[in-house]
Amino acid sequence: MWEINNSLQILSFLRSILLGVLLCVLYDFIKSARLTVDFSDIAIFLQDIIYSCISAFVTFIFLLSVTNGEMRGYVILGVLAGFIIWRFTLSRFLCKFLKFIFSGVRRLF
Repeated sequence: MWEINNSLQILSFLRSILLGVLLCVLYDFIKSARLTVDFSDIAIFLQDIIYSCISAFVTFIFLLSVTNGEMRGYVILGVLAGFIIWRFTLSRFLCKFLKFIFSGVRRLF
């Protein structure tokens, strides 16, 4: 039977927080593009579906690699905590920066 000790659990939790941050950064790219470019409702819907599929797949692969495919509550809570921590702290600065970049690229075209 596969055993996981406390230090591996803590390391897995910290890695899951980092995964949550990375998923929120990916969402910030999508959000900034939406604020800069006028997308249709169908395009926004497809973006949401693609983001959800990517997030679910990456989280599933993360669970496979870290917990040997077992569902662990602390990993899911870590991903959620990382997403929320990034969203309410540094996300607003990244969104402003990305919006500036996207608007500059839009002006070029």
